[in-house]
Amino acid sequence: MTDYSKRQLKALNRISKKIEDAESHLARIEDSVPDRRHRTAQHETIKDIKYAWC
Repeated sequence: MTDYSKRQLKALNRISKKIEDAESHLARIEDSVPDRRHRTAQHETIKDIKYAWC
């Protein structure tokens, strides 16, 4: 495997880990009691996801 392919694979693994973490976080939010903190947590999660892709 070339160095470029290895770097691509590592980058894809990092991205998939971030997606997995975000999905887990969103699942925890959805399972929580809906209140003001719920909306705040969703907003923070959305910001985290947006900045993770920059």
